[in-house]
Amino acid sequence: MEAVIAAYKNQNEVSLDDIKRLGDCLALSYDKNSDQHFDLISALIKSIRASHPDAGIYYLARMLAAGEDPNYIARRLLIAASEDIGNANPGAINRH
Repeated sequence: MEAVIAAYKNQNEVSLDDIKRLGDCLALSYDKNSDQHFDLISALIKSIRASHPDAGIYYLARMLAAGEDPNYIARRLLIAASEDIGNANPGAINRH
């Protein structure tokens, strides 16, 4: 939305064709070796913790579409779950 506003800020109206043309230029960036890697997994976890399932699915789909390793995502989700359980009940997860 911000890209559309920036591109057409001097126009009173924006047509659907304008948005479609702009859509070709708006690729979702994701580089597993950059900050995007950590920003998106963080956004996924924050979305889940904030009970925003649509946002969580969006970030998950974006990472998977970019080729992120599903095992990495699963590990991070397990870490988040264990942190949440540990905060709610410190004795719930015991190491044997």
